[in-house]
Amino acid sequence: MTLLNNSIHSIRPEIHLILCCARLHIEPEAKRKIKSLLQTDLDWTYLIKTANEHRVLPLIYKNLTENFNKFVPPLTLDHLRNWYHINTIHNKLLTRALLDLLESFKELKIPCIVFKGPMSAARIYNDITLRQFNDLDVLVDEKDYDRSQENLARIGYKKTSDFGFESGFQHESSRINIDIHRKFDDHGLFSQFNFIQLLNRLEPIDIQNHKLSTLSAQDTLLNLCINFAKDLFINKTKLAQICDIANLIDLHPNWDWAAVIKRAGSCGTKRIFFLCLSLSNQLLGTKLPMEVMQKIDTHTKLKSLVPEVYDRLMNLLCGRCQFLERRRGYLADRLLFLKLKERWRDRLPTYYHIPKYCIRYYFKKILIEFRKIITPVIFRKV
Repeated sequence: MTLLNNSIHSIRPEIHLILCCARLHIEPEAKRKIKSLLQTDLDWTYLIKTANEHRVLPLIYKNLTENFNKFVPPLTLDHLRNWYHINTIHNKLLTRALLDLLESFKELKIPCIVFKGPMSAARIYNDITLRQFNDLDVLVDEKDYDRSQENLARIGYKKTSDFGFESGFQHESSRINIDIHRKFDDHGLFSQFNFIQLLNRLEPIDIQNHKLSTLSAQDTLLNLCINFAKDLFINKTKLAQICDIANLIDLHPNWDWAAVIKRAGSCGTKRIFFLCLSLSNQLLGTKLPMEVMQKIDTHTKLKSLVPEVYDRLMNLLCGRCQFLERRRGYLADRLLFLKLKERWRDRLPTYYHIPKYCIRYYFKKILIEFRKIITPVIFRKV
């Protein structure tokens, strides 16, 4: 862990500032670091671009304007303020669409669970303007999946994608995107939490003076970890995902950690869960109980996994994603995903796809080499 903390000092000051500001509540030590960083020659264009790409710009704006206003150039503050207002309008429009959507589901008596997006913003930050989100995610029971899609078509949404476990829809006039899920993912990582169990554990939440229900705090935490693992596989991981985990943990200092760890183990995601907790601790200084830290430190698989994932996340954060993709490739991503899975039944689908990929990959390589040989011969004859 010391190695990871030390490596933060070698990154650009802009990235360091983003990491320090990407918290709902900033500790005094972090405030001193921020003040010191703000007195250096910062590339504000790069900082804003990176923070926006990793969906933490609302937190950056909040913390800079509340605590370090005089250290930020006036033009930069104006730019941040304008962007923040645009994001606020966008989020409120999506929230209004969510309320209309829930009303249509209620009319048809289709039970549903809304997660991510405005729900995560309200649960974790108690403010829908402090998070960036682009669409809405709704989970329904398997038996209501087709009816839910018909309902979306009825209220003006057009189907844009179908991945089996979820379908994407876009409203014909407002262009708002909605994903309807019958499972959280297509890898079976959340398979042990069936819809009825999740429905029975829903907790009330207030969004723009409306009383709604969403995933319990523990289910939200596990779902955030699952989404991080999914996006890591396709190089779409965002710093905001670790921020969500860190800030949710801060809200529950007296959590029953034994129960959370047990629930993570029951669905085969304990390794992913500990990985996200470790990254949250290393990147954002999340305070974890001693017993949890001991479990992370003694987990043998995490000793190599945490530095590897940390390196990927920092490369994505520093804008080295394209180089990463060229260097690693599909097979290396699959192998990493295998390391994240701890049960054989979850690994088997991945093992099934690897040989297919290898055959397709090497067949293409052979075909390319064959064309290089045969093309000059053909032209010579002509």
